Amino acid sequence: MQGLNLKIIGGEVFDGLGRASRHEDVGIRGDRIAAVGDLSEVPAEKTLDAAGLCVAPGFIDIHTHGDVSMLLCPTADGKLRDGVTTELSGNCGMSPFPTNEATRKERNRNAAEWGFEIDWDDFDSFARRIEDVGSAINRGFLVGHGTVRSVAVGPEGVQATPRQFERMKALVSQALEAGAFGMSSGLIYPPGCFATLKELAELAAGAARHGGIYATHIRSEGRALLEAIVEAGEIGRRSGAPVQISHLKVAGPENWHKIDALIEKLENLRAEIDLTADRYPYAASSTDLDAMLPEWVHDSGRGVEIARLKDTAIRKRIEAEMAQTYTGDTWSRIMIAGIQSEKRAHVQGMTIAELAEQQGKDPIACLIDLLIAENARVAMLSFSMSEENLERILKLPFVAIGSDSSARSTDGPTAKTMCHPRAFGTFSRVLGRYVRESRLLDMPEAIRKMTSLPADRLGLARRGRISSGCFADITIFNPQTITDRAAYKEPMRFSCGIEAVIVNGALAVEGGRVTGVLNGKVLRRG
Repeated sequence: MQGLNLKIIGGEVFDGLGRASRHEDVGIRGDRIAAVGDLSEVPAEKTLDAAGLCVAPGFIDIHTHGDVSMLLCPTADGKLRDGVTTELSGNCGMSPFPTNEATRKERNRNAAEWGFEIDWDDFDSFARRIEDVGSAINRGFLVGHGTVRSVAVGPEGVQATPRQFERMKALVSQALEAGAFGMSSGLIYPPGCFATLKELAELAAGAARHGGIYATHIRSEGRALLEAIVEAGEIGRRSGAPVQISHLKVAGPENWHKIDALIEKLENLRAEIDLTADRYPYAASSTDLDAMLPEWVHDSGRGVEIARLKDTAIRKRIEAEMAQTYTGDTWSRIMIAGIQSEKRAHVQGMTIAELAEQQGKDPIACLIDLLIAENARVAMLSFSMSEENLERILKLPFVAIGSDSSARSTDGPTAKTMCHPRAFGTFSRVLGRYVRESRLLDMPEAIRKMTSLPADRLGLARRGRISSGCFADITIFNPQTITDRAAYKEPMRFSCGIEAVIVNGALAVEGGRVTGVLNGKVLRRG
C-alpha cells in the first residue's frame, strides 16, 4: 500500500453507524481516510498512538448559530475542544444571507462594533468571505426564512403580496442552487412569526425540489407545543420536505406533563413523513430577552419595537399582557446572559427577579427598562425544562445532538459577552454525563447521534463515519476523562478529554491543544 500522511494506531474505533467498536488502525492520505484495519506494515509520515482512547468520526453539530461569529473566531476553539469538526448554521430562520441594502444597513450597525462590514448579498459571496478568512472546521448553511422575508417583504407583520412571495421563492431557490442544505424557520421570532402555514409550506416545497430539508424552531415549545408539532408535520406533508424539529423540548413546568403526548405525536408523524429532531443536553434554553414580549410588539422591526416600549400608554398594555402570560416564579428562572455594553455587563448572570429586587422594581418593568437601555440586544437563559424530559428526548433514536450555539473562544471578540455553556461543552457533556456516568446512552449510539445521523440528514455521504474513502474528519477522546467544564455562571471553560481532532486530514487539535490550522471547508449540498 502507498504510504500514509497520518496513521492512528491502537485506538478503539467507532465507525459512527452505531455498531460496536473495533481495535483497528486508521490511515489518512490527503484529506481522506485511505484505509481502516491492520496498518502495522504501512509507512506513515506521522503516527498518533491512540491506545486507551476512542477514535470516532468528527462530531457534526447540526444546529448552530455561528453565522457571523465565524468571521470573529475562525479557529473555533470551543467547538474543536468539544470534538466538533462540522457545523450547520442558518438555523431558526436566521441566516447571514441573502441581504439587500436595507438589511445590510441594519445589521452593519452591530457589525461595526465587531470591526467588520457585511458586504455580501447571497450565499456564494458569503461563502467566499468565509473562505478568505479561513475556518478551522467545516461549515454548512441553511437559508433562513426570516432573513428571506426581511429582504422580500420587510420587517412588517403583513401577508406577502404575490410579487413579494415570488421574490421569496426565488431567493430560497437561489440559495439551494448555490449549495444551502435547506430552509429554516424561527416561528417565535420576527418576521418569521408573521408567516402563515401556506407561506411556509410553499417555500419549504421549493427547498425540497432542490433536495433540501425544512428545519424549524416551531411556533410554540410550551403552551401550544402539540399544535406547533402538528403545524410542522403539515408543512412537511404539503411540501414534501424532510422535517427537522430544532432543539426539541417541552418548556415550562406547567407543560412538562405533555412529554408522552409529544413523543406519541412525533412517532405518528414519522410513520407519515420524513421527520427527525435535534437537542442539546441541558435543561436551560437561551435566546434573546425580547422574545418574551408579545408578538405584536416586534411588528416593523427593532426601532419600532423600542419606540413602543418607550411609549407610556403602549408600555402599560405590554406590561398587562406579560403579567397575564408569565406567572409563578418565571422571573427567578430567567437569567441575563449577554449584554453588549460594558456599563451594564455586571448584570450578566443575574436573574430578572434578582435584578428587579436590587433595583426595587417590578420584574416586568425591570425587563423592559433593560431592553430599552440595551436597544433590545440582550440574551437570556431560561431554566424552563425538566431533566427527566431531557433524558427521554435524548434517548429517542431519531434525535441528533446539536449545540444551538456559535463557535467561541475564551479570549478575543467572542469572549466579550456571557453565553450558554453549550457553546463549549455540548458533546463532551453527552459523552461524560449521559454515557459514562448515567449510562443513559451507550457509546456507539451516542456517537451515531453526533456523526452519521446528522450527516445522513444533510446528505453528507462521506462524512460522519470512519470508512475508507470518507473525508478524514476524526475526533480522538479519552472515555474516562471526557467531561464538560462549562457552567451556567462560568460558561467559557473548555472541555476535558478531547485529545486530538482532525479536519480534512489535518490536525486541528493535538495533545489537547488547538493548533490554529484552518483546514475546514464551506460545505455545499450535493
